[in-house]
Amino acid sequence: MGRRLSIHRPTAKVRGVDRRLRALDRWADGFAGYEPYIDERYMNHKIPVLDRLVNPPTTTAAIQEKALAALIKAADYLSRSPVCERVPYYRACVLMGLPDMFHSEVTAFYDEEYYRSFWRSDRMLDSKVLTESFDVTIPDGFEVCGYIVPFQVDFDDINGVRTDEEGRFWIDEERWVIGERP
Repeated sequence: MGRRLSIHRPTAKVRGVDRRLRALDRWADGFAGYEPYIDERYMNHKIPVLDRLVNPPTTTAAIQEKALAALIKAADYLSRSPVCERVPYYRACVLMGLPDMFHSEVTAFYDEEYYRSFWRSDRMLDSKVLTESFDVTIPDGFEVCGYIVPFQVDFDDINGVRTDEEGRFWIDEERWVIGERP
């Protein structure tokens, strides 16, 4: 199972949704007892799915909810990795974007300052927005932080676009951090 972009069929119906979600759940289970590679500041694993499975307009809230549950399960396993006993700093989390969930990932951080940089305080979203939108269980010791990020896009026929002084198009995207308390 791997990540795939639907370059030639971006709006085609996704086939084998149940099979793909089971594979995603097995991927999350693979983090049980996992010992991540110690990189400079972090190690990450992007969600291994076909983009159309988790991105609008071809996804549903139910599919995104199951994908989010798999990401949270993977981060929970990662938070209990044996490696956390051997390094000075270790935090596991899910970094998730909405509405385009394809950029989501599970990450282990080894640098406290870098981890804290993901817990933004500007343009904050109420954490209830996520927990009320998706019926997922947040593990003990984990918190939810959400914020809005302006995101530059390459096309011009979307509703509600904003342009800057150089004519670039922008939309607002939700970014969520679901992770161990910093």
